[in-house]
Amino acid sequence: MLELLSVRTWAWLATVAGCHHHAWRPSLWSSQAADRIAERARGFVEQAKPLEALHLIDVALTASPDSEICREVKRAALQLLDKQTGGKNLWERMSIATELRTLDE
Repeated sequence: MLELLSVRTWAWLATVAGCHHHAWRPSLWSSQAADRIAERARGFVEQAKPLEALHLIDVALTASPDSEICREVKRAALQLLDKQTGGKNLWERMSIATELRTLDE
């Protein structure tokens, strides 16, 4: 049943729910599906909506943790979020920096 849902449906669920949930079982997706979700997330980055992009990209990375496009989009979303927040909050700044470092590993 879950395999039959389209990528658009998964993206809608992730956007509406605002989080990724293990019950969606993204492990059932192919890496192509994860890449298509990453492309949708890239659209959110281009629209200057990094939080929406991060919600989607976390779901895609769960399905395909080694996907270069997913990692690239997450990096861009984190950098945009850091820029938008202005680095005023130390904890937020450190959290973003840690996420960026883990992407480089």
